[in-house]
Amino acid sequence: MGKLIEYQLAEGEKVVVEVADEGADEGLRPAGRGPAIAATTFEGALDAVMPAARSAVHRLKALAPDELALEFGIKFNTKAGAVIASTALEANLKVTLTWSPGARRTAGATE
Repeated sequence: MGKLIEYQLAEGEKVVVEVADEGADEGLRPAGRGPAIAATTFEGALDAVMPAARSAVHRLKALAPDELALEFGIKFNTKAGAVIASTALEANLKVTLTWSPGARRTAGATE
């Protein structure tokens, strides 16, 4: 089992996240017998991956799909906050683009 880290939510609630970092205590405050307390908020940790998600969506929208789904795992790390999770040696990013037949009309088409 990894280390338990408690993050404060913007609304005042708290969430406990398991991280795999053994011996990595940077960015944590000791909390006695319970989980260590993160020095950043949960939202602050997620801010680390938001630019990557926005960038991917922006670039993929250029393909003009009718639907766009972007899925990626988020791994919490005591040093980096939140990072895009990996499987083996590659980052985990699943993209689904859908075009519906007949949903778009070509330029110059007549009715």
